Amino acid sequence: MASPHEKAACALRSHKTFGKYIRQTKTGKLRLDKAKIQNEAQYDGKYLISTSDLGISAEDVVLGYKQLHEIERVFKDMKHLIDISQSVTVSMNAYEPMYSFAGWGGCFSSG
Repeated sequence: MASPHEKAACALRSHKTFGKYIRQTKTGKLRLDKAKIQNEAQYDGKYLISTSDLGISAEDVVLGYKQLHEIERVFKDMKHLIDISQSVTVSMNAYEPMYSFAGWGGCFSSG
């Protein structure tokens, strides 16, 4: 059976984010891969944002991305403020739109 130390080392090496910066020596010790860390540092603070709408400018894509973050933050704050659960469903009836929020246990008509 593997010792807790071996399990921790395996968990670190297989970690989704940190594992790529760990190398194992021939003796089995774990070391930081400083060359890989230095190489990856050139991308610090840079993001790749793509869009399927080729008719808008790069500035508009970035602005839209920043606004999306604000919208998600406001929705998260609103969920906590009014105690909505993780599941929010919006169903549209052909005759009258109904919005159902799982945390409230009821439906609200927009009409």
